[in-house]
Amino acid sequence: MTLAVRLWRLASIPVGEHSGACENVPLSFRFPGSHALIGHAPDADASALHRPRTRSPVQGRSRVRASIPPRRGRRPWLARARRGAHQRRRPAGRALGRPAVTSLPIVELRRYRLHPGQRDTLIDLFENEFLESQDDVGAHVLGQFRVDGAPDQFVWLRGFEAFDDRRTALDAFYGGPVWRAHRDRANATMADSDDVHLLSTMAPQDGFVRPARPRRPRGAFATNGSRFIVMLYRLADNGRAAEFDARLRAALAETGIDPLASFFTLAAENNYPRLPIHTDDPVHVVLLRFDNAVGLETWLQAPPAGLSDFLKAPPETLILQPTARSLLR
Repeated sequence: MTLAVRLWRLASIPVGEHSGACENVPLSFRFPGSHALIGHAPDADASALHRPRTRSPVQGRSRVRASIPPRRGRRPWLARARRGAHQRRRPAGRALGRPAVTSLPIVELRRYRLHPGQRDTLIDLFENEFLESQDDVGAHVLGQFRVDGAPDQFVWLRGFEAFDDRRTALDAFYGGPVWRAHRDRANATMADSDDVHLLSTMAPQDGFVRPARPRRPRGAFATNGSRFIVMLYRLADNGRAAEFDARLRAALAETGIDPLASFFTLAAENNYPRLPIHTDDPVHVVLLRFDNAVGLETWLQAPPAGLSDFLKAPPETLILQPTARSLLR
């Protein structure tokens, strides 16, 4: 029995029917925030004691019950917090209405030789104009890097969900307004932009997974001390690529390193001839990440051995420092 019903029944008992203890009890009670009076004052009309309950024309309930405030157990703030937590679980960087990118099996490794003193100019232009504008059309910029020991070199990685998507995405970007507005400034920094390897994974499910974390905002500073290593192996026989990949992974595992990505030269004709790519020796490219200089130096002193039988020439090593807005960092 609710508190309101008990008080109403108490108010309906004529004075003097019970012990004298009830005669001095004030029967007027009002809930905070309510306009419904339960009971009566001691000097009220006696006919009010037996006034029948009336129904609310709107709710069909008694006016007494309509005056009861919401239950304390109801916590609308908790429901709102839960809804907010559900919304926060949406993967970062994923645009509403667009599917999340799970794998990028096609990757361009692009290495530019720049005019002296122009690297920071190109990086600023990249990070302010050329990142989101490419991501939006399906040309996913995975990382952009300075090259340790080579102040006039700039390296970046661009990935695609499928080979056919590459032509569509590049048409949209290089034919779009952002590139037209800034291409002259960008091209003025470059002495050579044709050192490009078009790469693919052994199987589509092994593609480069685009990092889920969002890109850092414009104007951010490069504070991460991590380094990336790109190893380029020129194979003597591209038919042994799968065998070489297995041997390389086993050699890396012995040193406790799991490659971040591993790619081969894509055996296909360039579907966007406007941007030249290497058509000479096929390469195997491995990307490694080191969180500190100690791990990097240790690995450089003892790189994987026993691979010379597969190679036409010694491997080439690039030590890369990610820029402030690089997804790979």
